[in-house]
Amino acid sequence: MTKENLEFIPFQKQELEEAFNFYQAALHEVIENVFGWNDSFQRNRFETHYELEWFSWIEIESKRIGYVCYFQKENELHLSLLIIFNEFQSKGYGKIVMNEIEQYAHKQNKNITLSSFKANEGAVKFYKSMGYVVTSEDEHFLDLSKF
Repeated sequence: MTKENLEFIPFQKQELEEAFNFYQAALHEVIENVFGWNDSFQRNRFETHYELEWFSWIEIESKRIGYVCYFQKENELHLSLLIIFNEFQSKGYGKIVMNEIEQYAHKQNKNITLSSFKANEGAVKFYKSMGYVVTSEDEHFLDLSKF
């Protein structure tokens, strides 16, 4: 498992439903506990808040392990979603993916920003372990960045 075996494969439009299903599996419990899960609201938000070209499947050694959704602004790369499938979590894959995204952003002279539910303690712990710092917060969310 090395970054040489890492590939980002752009989504096709017909794959968005599958991606939503993974989003729901990954975040349903957190969203349910914070706001209450409303399926039609979440589906609509997923379809309208994110652009197709922001999504890429993550494959390592030809295995699909999750997906990433990010977009670029003038001085930053904003990570909207990093979904690593359950069976691949806690095995170092997330770190490999984030290191690759960080190298890409660094080459373009961009900071990385992201937001996370405070209640998503595993994600918050992961990002902090990668050197991300909290730049702001509200009742439910933390904004983090790495320069």
